[in-house]
Amino acid sequence: LLSEFKNIIVITNSAKASFLLGQMGIKNICTGGHMINKSFSYVGNEAIRTINNYNADVMFFSCRGLSDKGFLTDNSIEENLVRKAMIKKSHKSVFLCDKSKIGKTYLNNLCHISEVDEFICDEKVPDYILDLKNQKYYFYNNSAE
Repeated sequence: LLSEFKNIIVITNSAKASFLLGQMGIKNICTGGHMINKSFSYVGNEAIRTINNYNADVMFFSCRGLSDKGFLTDNSIEENLVRKAMIKKSHKSVFLCDKSKIGKTYLNNLCHISEVDEFICDEKVPDYILDLKNQKYYFYNNSAE
C-alpha cells in the first residue's frame, strides 16, 4: 500500500523493508546497528541513536503477541527496545495485529494496548481486549466476500 505514497520518508530498522522500499522508489532511512540474522532487523545502541535523531508522524509496528491482559509482547528484548524508542519519537503509534497474535504472551512486554493510539487487526478483536483499549480500533478484512 505504501507504493501509492511517493512523498513520504520511511524510517525502518528492517534491512528487508529498506531494500523493498528502495525498489519502489520510496525514500527511506535505515537505522543500522547490530543485525538480528533471523529477522534482518537492526537493533542496539546505533539503531536507537539513529531513531533519536528523527521525529515521525506515524509509527506502524507489530510484535509477536497480544496477551489476554492487553500487553504487546515479543521474545526479542532488543527489538522491543527499538520499538519503544520509535514510539517515543512518533506523533501516533499504530499496532498491526493479525489473528494469530491474539491471546499470545511472550517473554518481554513492549507496552499495554491502552498506550498505543490505534490498532488494526484482520479479525474482530475479542470484547475482553476491546475493554482494555479506549482508543481507535480498526477491523481490516481483505477478503472479497
